[in-house]
Amino acid sequence: MLQVIHAPKSEVLTTPAQRNGASSSEFISREPLSPVDQRLRQLSLMTQALLRQLPQHRMAETAWSQLRELVESLPLTTDEFARYVNRLTNAERYAAQGELGAAKFELQMFARQLSPAARLSGR
Repeated sequence: MLQVIHAPKSEVLTTPAQRNGASSSEFISREPLSPVDQRLRQLSLMTQALLRQLPQHRMAETAWSQLRELVESLPLTTDEFARYVNRLTNAERYAAQGELGAAKFELQMFARQLSPAARLSGR
């Protein structure tokens, strides 16, 4: 849940209404992301980009290796690491074989596992 606070504009993210000129002194606080959270965010964005590229068969080998390198840079348990790498490996293999539905499923499951709630619950 977002916490509403009073703070200088330079330290907070404004609401859409405030960006559109509404007058209010309430802002939504936004904590800076830790290095791990930054990598998780980057993984999520790259995964979404791959999902968009999947139908056009435009996935580059470097995109898969970049995702794998980001996973390797995270402080994961052995179980988490194995699940992430297995999802990526499966997605890459399915995409190479033209099984786009299966590749999409694997990437979606990978993205779902990146969410903080999933990581906390061990899913």
